[in-house]
Amino acid sequence: MGRPRKNPDIIEPLEVKVDRLCTAMEHVAEKLDRFFEGRLSSEVQKRELSQSFTPKNVTQATQTPQETLYPVPMEFRHLVDDLLNKNFGVEIAPSPDSPSFNLIIIVPDKYSTISDDYRKMYGRDIRPKMVTYSEGIIGVRAYLEKVWSSFNPTIQALIVNDRTP
Repeated sequence: MGRPRKNPDIIEPLEVKVDRLCTAMEHVAEKLDRFFEGRLSSEVQKRELSQSFTPKNVTQATQTPQETLYPVPMEFRHLVDDLLNKNFGVEIAPSPDSPSFNLIIIVPDKYSTISDDYRKMYGRDIRPKMVTYSEGIIGVRAYLEKVWSSFNPTIQALIVNDRTP
């Protein structure tokens, strides 16, 4: 008729509960091992074989993982074209740990004000900013206006002159 109910007056010590839980976990692990034994062993052998053929005297190049880029929404592209001009690049990379994206404005060399050291280190003039999804296009517009104001009046005049077709 089912399990008999335990007497609430008898309280098990924590060690007994933990021991019972560990025993149950070991039982589940054994069953999973038996179930996946044939399938996993071949995968493990394939991995071991592929790893055993890597030359030991060749150093692997360490490379930082590249951000996965999103396609740029047309509204964002139009804002960049209107507030700056069509020569500026724009990239969007999602943030893996927050509801936001990295908006990257790529400044053409013609308008760039970065130092030679910065250019050697990064290769190009970029202006990144994390924008939350809740800010959306309003956050993008605010940041583009900030990028615009970061240029001196001479460069701003060049940017405006290049806007017209």
